[in-house]
Amino acid sequence: VPACTWAVFPNEGPFPATLQNTMARTYSEWLPSSDYEVIDAPSFSFTKMDEHKKDYAYSEIWLPVRKK
Repeated sequence: VPACTWAVFPNEGPFPATLQNTMARTYSEWLPSSDYEVIDAPSFSFTKMDEHKKDYAYSEIWLPVRKK
């Protein structure tokens, strides 16, 4: 993965609904109103399931970005 600036969106809640909602809002709300644009590099997400709660997780979405 190349060195770049990352926009990181942590989220926690019912899985996968919370992760999907965060991803949708990232592209539909945050990105259009920010001073950033996504660059041509891999994006990724990290998810850690909560072993004590069914279908509950902490996740992070990492988007490679640059200033417009």
